[in-house]
Amino acid sequence: MRELSNDNQPLTKEQVYDVLQMAQSMYGVGSMYGIQGAYTPELSNQVLLNLNNNALTPTYKRILEALANYKERQHETQAFSEFMEKFDMIYARAVEYYSNLLAFDLRYSCINASENDYVDGTVEKAKSYVNKFLNSFNYKSEFQKITREVLRHETCYVWFRSDLATGDKNPKFAIQLLPQDRCKLTRYWENGLLFDFDMTYFLMPGVDINGYDPVFKKYFNEVFISDTFKNYIPSNQFSKTGNFAYWIQTTPPDGAWVFKRDMSNFVEVPFLAPFLKNVIRNDEIRKLQYDKDFQSAYAILAGEMRMFDNAKSGTQKDQFSVDPGTLGKLLSLVKSGLNNNIKLAAMPVEKLSWLQYKDDNPDMVDTYYKNSVAPAASASRLIYSTDKMSNMEIENALMSDYQVVAKLYLQFNMFLNYYVNRYLATKRIKLRFDFRFEGSIFPFERKNRQDQIMALADKGITLNPSAFASAYGYTPMEFENMLNESYYSDRWNKLVHLISIHTIGQNKGGRPMIDNGDLTPSGEANRNS
Repeated sequence: MRELSNDNQPLTKEQVYDVLQMAQSMYGVGSMYGIQGAYTPELSNQVLLNLNNNALTPTYKRILEALANYKERQHETQAFSEFMEKFDMIYARAVEYYSNLLAFDLRYSCINASENDYVDGTVEKAKSYVNKFLNSFNYKSEFQKITREVLRHETCYVWFRSDLATGDKNPKFAIQLLPQDRCKLTRYWENGLLFDFDMTYFLMPGVDINGYDPVFKKYFNEVFISDTFKNYIPSNQFSKTGNFAYWIQTTPPDGAWVFKRDMSNFVEVPFLAPFLKNVIRNDEIRKLQYDKDFQSAYAILAGEMRMFDNAKSGTQKDQFSVDPGTLGKLLSLVKSGLNNNIKLAAMPVEKLSWLQYKDDNPDMVDTYYKNSVAPAASASRLIYSTDKMSNMEIENALMSDYQVVAKLYLQFNMFLNYYVNRYLATKRIKLRFDFRFEGSIFPFERKNRQDQIMALADKGITLNPSAFASAYGYTPMEFENMLNESYYSDRWNKLVHLISIHTIGQNKGGRPMIDNGDLTPSGEANRNS
């Protein structure tokens, strides 16, 4: 290393770069240039533990203040949400409930194919690449993780990664979560929102840039090594074509994508943030209920001590009929025979009374959950209320909750539309496809979709296989594989034989069973009984 100046003269550029390179080596980023970093398993593990875990311990007052100033303190509401998910089971169940409502049933269709494209097999060739992409991308698992993250933070910053650059004939695709606190929404584009990334994250001890997409090395060079950084002067006017300090503008072609539940604004306040006001009181209410129950288990046995019948004030030394010392010994014997929860007062014993704490609200916790906690979800009456919901009420409540997260489907659609069609373009395929997610985990909702598609089929309108696959809960590839297996094997004949043996003569007739939602209250009661 060149000797640093000690004569109060400004450091040269070369000296500054020497210090920077040493720091990079010490903190691990230097390894990307062949310099051994200072990594340890403990340090690497700590980086992973801290990744997207920035919880803050809330109080009722802090929650109210954060919600009242949500634009300035939106990240504080996210931190409170993280804490409560690990601290309070009610809040954790609410996040879990909403996170698992989506079924991710997928259907797709070609949007620019001609009749000849279907005849000459061009569409089938394109579909084979679509299926290869979908088979290499576990979209249900990946999108479910994103749904959970969106409920925690409102936004989810990710990087779409692939190994296409390696030339592998069987490519792999995955989504990597970025450090959420290093990302910032900055602008719109035709498919949603865009964000900038704070590159100083890779200067942190234990952070390995090799664990991220290779494009981040290019970003690192642009920010810290290139002439852009060398010529950076904070007082200079900001240029749209340059970098703002140590932030980099990310782009979807590189892999950057951001999901957000409410796309109407840039505010990153979690959907369940208002619910924090309710659950923060859970422990207080439970403790109060415990204290009340504990107090009601105690009692006091008290009575009045007899006086001399003709006792007059000032006429004798002791007006009690029993000597207090003697009474104390007697009470001690009585107390020894009583339960510890019953307190015996050293009082007179003539008019014996049983005194016990009376709880006028023994169901305080249940009442609190019903009135304050339960509104977090429309279907929460199923858990927190003692009154019975009708089948129609249940279905409407469940569908209302489903709509809260179903709006994410639109963004998942755009994600697949963008990256699958880009993948087709790399294969020089001109055809483009449109992808649509639908469906919830509720059986009645799936049955409604099945009835709709079969009603169309009865009228001679047959949709493509992916539409049937979606309605019945299969992936498009699974459904087509099962159709091919049935068509090209002997299984169909075996199935027909099985049907003929076990079903012929067993049709007893009668009216088909009515759906639960169409039952009258009396019919519903009869079915339940």
